[in-house]
Amino acid sequence: MATFSIDLPESSRQLLDRRAREAGFASTADYLVDLIRRDEAIERAERELADMMQAGIDSGDPVPIGPGHWDKRRDALRKA
Repeated sequence: MATFSIDLPESSRQLLDRRAREAGFASTADYLVDLIRRDEAIERAERELADMMQAGIDSGDPVPIGPGHWDKRRDALRKA
C-alpha cells in the first residue's frame, strides 16, 4: 500500500479522527479509504443514472401518464 501525506488544519484533523472513531474504523486512514470508495461508488452511480436517462430520451416519443396509469399497468401484468 502506498503512503500519502496531506497537511490539514488541526480542526479538520480532529473532525476526521472523531468521525473515524464514531463510525468504528480502526484508524483515520481506514475512514479516508472508505470515503474514497464511497465517492467512487457515487461517481459510478451518477454515470449509470446519466446513461439510463439518455437511454430514456433516445427510446422514442414520450408516453403521457395520467391518473391511474400505474394501476392499469399493474392490473395488466397480473392478468398476463
